[in-house]
Amino acid sequence: RVPPGIMRAEEAVRRDKWDLRAWKDILQHGSHPSTPSGWSRIQFEKFLEVFPTSALYWREYIEYEIRQCNFSHVETLFGRCLLECPDIELWKTYIKYIRVVKKGKADEAIEVSKAYEFVLKHLGVDYGAGDVWEEYLEIVKGEKAENSYEIDEKRDRLRKIYQRAICLPIHNVEKLWKDYDVYEHSHDSKTLAATLMSAFHPRYMKAKQEARERSRRFQGIHVYMLAVPPSVDLRPGEDDQLFAWRRYIDFEANVKTTTNDNRRGQNRDTIQGPPLPP
Repeated sequence: RVPPGIMRAEEAVRRDKWDLRAWKDILQHGSHPSTPSGWSRIQFEKFLEVFPTSALYWREYIEYEIRQCNFSHVETLFGRCLLECPDIELWKTYIKYIRVVKKGKADEAIEVSKAYEFVLKHLGVDYGAGDVWEEYLEIVKGEKAENSYEIDEKRDRLRKIYQRAICLPIHNVEKLWKDYDVYEHSHDSKTLAATLMSAFHPRYMKAKQEARERSRRFQGIHVYMLAVPPSVDLRPGEDDQLFAWRRYIDFEANVKTTTNDNRRGQNRDTIQGPPLPP
């Protein structure tokens, strides 16, 4: 049975679909383990009709379905929201899901690698994607290499991943640069290590500078604040958020890319790409 307070909240959003307090009460009740899954699913769907780019609540909906072990629906939800919501935390949830469902299976290594590449292809340049790059590197480091061919292939693969990451304005680019330096100098050819570090240093320095600037300009922005139609009485902090977003968008629109590809446009335009990996 739906509690009276939640029934009042349902009536409130029927009268005004932008009633955020009522939606919050409804979705909190929907996430409770004792709430029937059918009711919860209906409420999440209703909410996302109104706020289709709310990455936070897409993530809550997906995590709810994962707890219900409703994996076929989880994959449907990922297919609906990922390319519409370029939010790194939502995309990390996708990686976590793939790692869980593929654990111990024959294709685990291949599918997990595909998941990381899929995320990094689309959001690798995101300031908060540094953790994903680090996780991916650790996974590749842990893969078995039993002969000289596999050892060389693994070494080249790690080198290429490092070289992609250290040229991006992500939050941990300085740590990745130090890790890459250690990695290159751990091999026999110190001359090659010095050559590579020297070649990539200018691009790394540009990425580091830009990462610091992005961090500074992004301070104070609440990325999960829901957008509602403007009214005479602004919500507390709403005008500050509006100006902060305008400043940040202007910055992203005018900054010169530190990479040699087109991925920087991911921060400015709608993401376009292939469907979800299987």
